[in-house]
Amino acid sequence: IGAKDTTTLDRVFVRKILFPLLAKAFFQGIFFRAKNWPLFYQFFRSAFRGGWRIPDFSRDHPATLHINILEGFRACGIGSALMQTCLDSLMRQKVKGVRMATMSDKAGEFFKKHGFRLMYSGTRSYFRHVIGKDVPLHIYGRSLFVP
Repeated sequence: IGAKDTTTLDRVFVRKILFPLLAKAFFQGIFFRAKNWPLFYQFFRSAFRGGWRIPDFSRDHPATLHINILEGFRACGIGSALMQTCLDSLMRQKVKGVRMATMSDKAGEFFKKHGFRLMYSGTRSYFRHVIGKDVPLHIYGRSLFVP
């Protein structure tokens, strides 16, 4: 999945997905179930400490791309074919650059193979209560079109 303009993507996400999802969760009582409180606590704690912030790359890398390949099908060329198809489409549309985010340390080599460079690396603590540790967050970017 992806988008050639993350500013529009973010606006649509908040209006058409996030707010309706939060309203549905509220009316179904999800926020009031004690088993969910540790998750909400970690989310708010992380937000308060700046754990959700990342640099704004939208000027030079306005597009975003996300690829997930089921583990048994990795290293078969599927990811590379999907990546190239997406990159070709963005280049035809003269999009300046694209970025990808991952919580996998291993994914970096795949991205680098396709011309991406590491632009940001940090950690996220909001899953700590589930997996017992912070998870990495890496953002890779690639320039596509220079006007």
